[in-house]
Amino acid sequence: MNKKYFIHFTWIVTLIMLIFTGLCLVDGVSIFVPFFTYITAMILYVLPMSFIGSKEAELVCIELENESGKIKQIEQIITQKMKREIIIDNVTEKKYCKKNKYDRWLTNDIILKIRKDKLYIYVPKIYERYFYNN
Repeated sequence: MNKKYFIHFTWIVTLIMLIFTGLCLVDGVSIFVPFFTYITAMILYVLPMSFIGSKEAELVCIELENESGKIKQIEQIITQKMKREIIIDNVTEKKYCKKNKYDRWLTNDIILKIRKDKLYIYVPKIYERYFYNN
């Protein structure tokens, strides 16, 4: 499981539970109610979402033929549909990442390796479908 997703979803639950705890303290409700709700939310929400998120974010390698215009088509998919910007641009490799710093931390970079006759795209599993239709 990816620790980044665990931290991300834990912060979401923690912020919501802090608000809930504050409301319980104002109403005079026992502090054990928010505590057990927090534990339940960790088990029922954070752990499954972290597991699902990390599985979808795993990088897969897609191998395509290096045809004329194919690189431009791939770059268009990456920049428009996946909302990434290029950070490394040279003859043999291009690397794309998210624009927002938090998104950069949370997500994996997309790597396009250019060889003589093949293109290798390392992309999160969730975006794999965009490249098989081309």
